[in-house]
Amino acid sequence: MGDEMDDTQPERRCAICDTRATKKNPLLHEWADEYLCFNDFTSESGKQWRDNKRREDPAYDRYKRLLSLGGPRQCPVCGFGMRLRLKAGGMGAGIWEVSCTTCYRVNYDGISAYRMEQELGYNAVSALETAYETGQVGDEELEEAIGRLAKVYDATIRPTQCECDGHFSLAAKPRCARCASVLLDTYFCYAWSPETNVV
Repeated sequence: MGDEMDDTQPERRCAICDTRATKKNPLLHEWADEYLCFNDFTSESGKQWRDNKRREDPAYDRYKRLLSLGGPRQCPVCGFGMRLRLKAGGMGAGIWEVSCTTCYRVNYDGISAYRMEQELGYNAVSALETAYETGQVGDEELEEAIGRLAKVYDATIRPTQCECDGHFSLAAKPRCARCASVLLDTYFCYAWSPETNVV
């Protein structure tokens, strides 16, 4: 049996080779309405396409930079090493982790898409992340929007209070476990170490 066409999405084609998806060479979503076939996605031509796209499209470049935020990160103040992870990613999709406003701790059960009182908040902050990644929202607008969401939804976080007497908030940024300095000026990542888990 040959490599049959996948007719579930006939309008989609690879941005590099202009082929449609097949069972053995599916299309993978890369950005906005652009897809790459598996063969190109994993090839040198795929790397070149992404490099060119980053030079030509500032929104795509910002999106790729945000995706790369996860991973090892040294505190800019004391040099302590931690890891940054994107919120609501991987197995945690559907839960928006929230950091403490004054220390390194993280509430991993923060804002949930599956709780009636938090569903709209989860959807709003997820949409805001996408709008920021794609350049539709700037830094100032982001600050204001996150602040408004925090005023409404921080009260629904359980527990709200952290053991350091700070509180868990949508507006909190990831902090160092040694000196409590902000690790990175972002609302879309949390700092992780074995000690950070609260819930």
